[in-house]
Amino acid sequence: TPAAVAVLVLLSAVALVNSPAQGQANTFTITDPSFGGMTAATVTMPPKWRGQGVLFEPGACASFPSLVFRATSPDGLSYVERMPTFAWSWGTGPVALKNTKDCFPADRQIPAQEFLKYMARTLNVEYVSDAPVPEERRAMIQKQQDDANSRGPGAGGMRQTKSMDIARAYIRGKNGTFVMKGRLEALVDCNHNIIPGFKPANPSLPAQPGSDMYVCTAGVRYTVAPESQFATVEKMWDAEGMGGQQNPQWVQAWWQRKNDMQQAENARNIQIQKDRMVAQQ
Repeated sequence: TPAAVAVLVLLSAVALVNSPAQGQANTFTITDPSFGGMTAATVTMPPKWRGQGVLFEPGACASFPSLVFRATSPDGLSYVERMPTFAWSWGTGPVALKNTKDCFPADRQIPAQEFLKYMARTLNVEYVSDAPVPEERRAMIQKQQDDANSRGPGAGGMRQTKSMDIARAYIRGKNGTFVMKGRLEALVDCNHNIIPGFKPANPSLPAQPGSDMYVCTAGVRYTVAPESQFATVEKMWDAEGMGGQQNPQWVQAWWQRKNDMQQAENARNIQIQKDRMVAQQ
């Protein structure tokens, strides 16, 4: 339910919320305390709406925190939610990520439209129909996928193939005596990684087998309003610039820190391997 999602967000928060001050533009920021309160994202809302948000760590199956927010209309009946990212993984080989209890329980690529039907059941609302996705939105997603797949092999010969799928759906439910209409949107992003095996220089050490693994995420946005007001709310939130925008400086800083930590971990592992080889000589 939306209430359960809200509780999950609060319990899993790794960032703080700044509400808009009176008289300022109708935005609020999501900050990252691990970078001294640096702004991670800014969320833009319609006039007089109120909102709050956090950064959410999806767990072991996702490498990047997601933006989570809820914006509410002045009468409190309409709202838009950016839900916590769902993430899952599966595969074979020594470095393949295995699903843990904080991952979504799946072991396959799930079409976005199918994922929305699962979300409708989870939210206990009626799945009314598929909804169209604007062609420019599909084209943007396709370009992101094509750009990622145009890159050559990575370090160690690792090959990655990205597959992205977007879908929308209309739903219906009730809030007390109000009949509510809503729209769900899901973007499912899957990466297939093939990591070659290798033979150590020391012939006495066993060969390292390769790995074949998949990592998928699903981002969901949920727009809800009384049925008589839904078309107006949908149009407001479909306007250019509405919703959350990540701060590029924060994104760069976050990935730089992650890469530094990964390099340090790799250096430790290499030293461990060298120490073992010396000990076996």
